[in-house]
Amino acid sequence: MIKAKAILDFLDTIMNYEEESFWDNSGLQLGNSNNGVGRLGVCFHADNYTIKKAVKSEVNMLVTHHPLFLPKIRPLDKITQSDYENIRLLVNNDIVVASYHTCWDCANGGIRDTYSKLLGIKEIFKKCGLVIGDITPVDFNELLMQIKEKFKVKNVRPYGIKEGIIKRIGFANGSGFNHENIETCIDYGVQAFISGDAKDAVIRQAIDSGILCIDAGHYGTEHLGVKELARQIKKKFKNLEVIYIDSEEV
Repeated sequence: MIKAKAILDFLDTIMNYEEESFWDNSGLQLGNSNNGVGRLGVCFHADNYTIKKAVKSEVNMLVTHHPLFLPKIRPLDKITQSDYENIRLLVNNDIVVASYHTCWDCANGGIRDTYSKLLGIKEIFKKCGLVIGDITPVDFNELLMQIKEKFKVKNVRPYGIKEGIIKRIGFANGSGFNHENIETCIDYGVQAFISGDAKDAVIRQAIDSGILCIDAGHYGTEHLGVKELARQIKKKFKNLEVIYIDSEEV
């Protein structure tokens, strides 16, 4: 049986730790790295819904995108309520947990690259979590339909001008609606910006600058990149059973 440490060592080789956010917490989160792993689960977020599915699926290890712990943002001074229930389930079922967040966002073949390929972007600018480039010209309705179909999501919210032909777009996975990304989009003449977790002040800045904003959700702009991580793990460990445990779209 493969040791958890072997999987952790492999994941370290495909992550981009150089561009990882300073506040992040990647790698082993919980459990014994010497444990054997016969079945591995990969998920977007380790909430109660996915952890229960992991337990039911009898996985020995769970690789998540969002970290189980983020001590630099949310200090670990207590574990209560739903947090306690989640940790209890993981510990009682001896599930090793490892997380790979912004280091996978910006890795070669990671989340940013997965979605850039899906959208057919001819890249002219790229940094961690953000890509800008040209696409096959489309109108607003066609772009919205493509996003729903390619991202496999139902909830998409557009803001701003919905007329004209769109040739240049920007994409940022997760919580990409921030002033820095909008400023970069302005500099590169972006017509439509796609991301998740829209914020009022940021949307208004974009609209005032003539940029159409499309909020496809945090989950919607990341989950397919997490599926790609599962595929890469399976490609490396052919005898390991790897399952993708989907989260609920919120």
